[in-house]
Amino acid sequence: MSKGAASNLLFHSSDWNFETLARTYDAIEEIALGDLGLDVYPNQLEIISSEQMLDAYSSVGMPLMYQHWSFGKRFVFEDHLYRRGRRGLAYELVINSNPCITYLMEENTMAMQALVTAHAAFGHNHFFKNNYLFRQWTDASAILSYMDFAKKYISKCEERHGTTAVEAILDSAHALMEQGVFRYRRPPRLSTEKEQERMRERLEYEEQTFSDLWRTLPPAGENNDPTQLERELSERKKSLNLPEENLLYFLEKTSLILEPWQREILRNRSSDRAVLLSAATDEGHERGMRHFRPLHHHEQPFRPGQNKRRRDAGDSPEVIPMSFSSRASTIPAFRGSTPMRWDLP
Repeated sequence: MSKGAASNLLFHSSDWNFETLARTYDAIEEIALGDLGLDVYPNQLEIISSEQMLDAYSSVGMPLMYQHWSFGKRFVFEDHLYRRGRRGLAYELVINSNPCITYLMEENTMAMQALVTAHAAFGHNHFFKNNYLFRQWTDASAILSYMDFAKKYISKCEERHGTTAVEAILDSAHALMEQGVFRYRRPPRLSTEKEQERMRERLEYEEQTFSDLWRTLPPAGENNDPTQLERELSERKKSLNLPEENLLYFLEKTSLILEPWQREILRNRSSDRAVLLSAATDEGHERGMRHFRPLHHHEQPFRPGQNKRRRDAGDSPEVIPMSFSSRASTIPAFRGSTPMRWDLP
């Protein structure tokens, strides 16, 4: 291969630097947005070490998380398996937020960085923004700010009420987190004006359809008359809005012994669980989507006449360069660590 043709390659070796990452990202972005027409959040790519990836594992992938003993236990477990060679680490980690944050392992080769960039920064990203369950259960623009609020709120509660009391309510919330999410959309609660309007319409309908003949009918038999216990049970279910699938929400709203700060902690855990469950529920659909993207990205440059690329006889495809500029990041890093940052406009 000629020297001029070799200069058109996106990268030449397994080593990477930020200039090569930016050039490769621009080429992938051109295919993703121009050819595939993906609709994605703005991307923010960050480089992290293996220890920071283990830290992310322990906090269920969230860059901001409160302190709890279970996270330390998970970190020791994952670190033990990794050090003994019984488990590898993910090549990347992506967060459903706006901007979409993608963490890349610094140990990756340049070819792997290109693969996971297409896989996560565009495959995951597109799915996050357009999937029904993610739109229903999560608010990408508010996830990071809400996590920051929850972390600071729990820290203040520990200072005011003691770590023992806060740990007790967190332990209970963690035990019920699997049943702490709304899996089915329910109709919104009507306002007072709407309730009064419906009551007025119901009374008007009863007046229009009233017939005095119903008064002459004999009373219903005793077998059809519900007992007092059944009536009380029905009224109690109605007052408590039962059945209720979200146990954390039910305890937050109806508990007679919880203090306001404890209710707020339960509400925080329910919101966090909704983010994680949406990802787990759609894992099958998302896996097919995110694996198709990098495959298409790697094949597309070798198809002549597409995406402003040309392939001369015996030469590699020429990539039209795109502009790159960096900006200061405002998103906090993982707990206790500061990854290298590579932010994209």
